[in-house]
Amino acid sequence: MTGATYHVTNLIPDRFGNFQEADLIPESGSITFSAGSQPLLIVASSNNTPDISVSPLSKDFGSVNSGSFSSPQTVTVTNNGTGTLSVSAASFGGDDPGQFSLQSDNCTGHSLLPTGTCALQALFSPKSGGLKKANLLINSNDPDTPSYSVALQGTGIQYTLDVGGATGSSSGTIAGGYSINCAVAPDGSTSGSCSEIRDPAASITLTAAPSANSYVDWTNCSVSYGNACTVTLDSDKTVFASFTALTCQDSAVKNPNATPVYCASVYAAYAGAADGDTIQIAARQFEGDLLLDRPVEITLDGGYDCAFDKVVGSTTLKGSLTISAGTLTANNLVLSPGAPEQPNIQYSRSLLY
Repeated sequence: MTGATYHVTNLIPDRFGNFQEADLIPESGSITFSAGSQPLLIVASSNNTPDISVSPLSKDFGSVNSGSFSSPQTVTVTNNGTGTLSVSAASFGGDDPGQFSLQSDNCTGHSLLPTGTCALQALFSPKSGGLKKANLLINSNDPDTPSYSVALQGTGIQYTLDVGGATGSSSGTIAGGYSINCAVAPDGSTSGSCSEIRDPAASITLTAAPSANSYVDWTNCSVSYGNACTVTLDSDKTVFASFTALTCQDSAVKNPNATPVYCASVYAAYAGAADGDTIQIAARQFEGDLLLDRPVEITLDGGYDCAFDKVVGSTTLKGSLTISAGTLTANNLVLSPGAPEQPNIQYSRSLLY
């Protein structure tokens, strides 16, 4: 026999504990020796095993406005093993997986040689307020850790708008936003749906519906006019509304549109009036100068009773009336003695001095 094939399964040293000859053979397979030879073999085992490492092990995205995105946070994958590491997938699990996403993934479908790295970038995009948690799951061919988990968390920010009541002499309701429908009693107590949670920077318009012959006073609106109050949520906010029964002493000006607006002063009604509007004024005296400075055509009808049902006299303006822009038509309006006549006033009926 010129040669023989031996399957090497075990090596035994000589009686002195030494190997006198050595040949390196593969981790598995067979080797052929020449006939008559009796070599001593040392088998070197090659353990080509990948070993995944991920950094960081957890990531806190901090506080992020609901409806927006955080800045991206990087997660690095490293192969600390001796074999090639193959990343097969990256996904999210845990309590709130839908609140997180990947902006970039340079790992899935890639193979890393020993000491090689790749990176993923994760985003936090809360859809509601409160603490959100999830796990970034990275799957690979690491035999010990086939699915590696990175703990993620962040806090979504939302703000609350509350409608509160204040003491008045009448009642009414406040409606607006998605769900606010709040009743305000004369003692300031409220009932119904009086609060709403919204994303930061949301602009909410509330509309008051006063009881008959009443008007609303607002507190803490970003902008208010008559029955409307607009609030921009840059923090938790409470808007207060009180309703007062109309008398000629506390609300004597009305813009009789489809939805009447009652105001406590002539200028307040003028500031919110549209081009062509007619403003009705109760038969009483108003003190203070009046500046009309908008490029609109406005009619001031004075002399009404407190319910604005009929003209019962005239309205007195005690102070100066200045028109710097636009056109004024005045009816039943009296300037108190000593006030100079103003230019650009159109008289459709009468102007008394």
